Amino acid sequence: MVVGRESALASWEKSLSISFMQPWQLVLLGVAGWMNRKQQQLIDYLLEENRVLREQLGKQRLSFSAAQKKRLALKAKSVGMGG
Repeated sequence: MVVGRESALASWEKSLSISFMQPWQLVLLGVAGWMNRKQQQLIDYLLEENRVLREQLGKQRLSFSAAQKKRLALKAKSVGMGG
């Protein structure tokens, strides 16, 4: 009985010495982080571009055609902003 217990303990200690992440998991985590950064940079750029374009318009209201409103509504719905 002691022998079985020692082998289970030895097995457990051996498993602790192995990294908790597999190499492919580390690569996947790195790629996901890189993609997230790139997406955030693109979002930041588009937000700044919108600010600049609104500054150029001044106090004028934006007027959209029916087709433009539909396109915006479809995009808003796909990202959870639409009703």
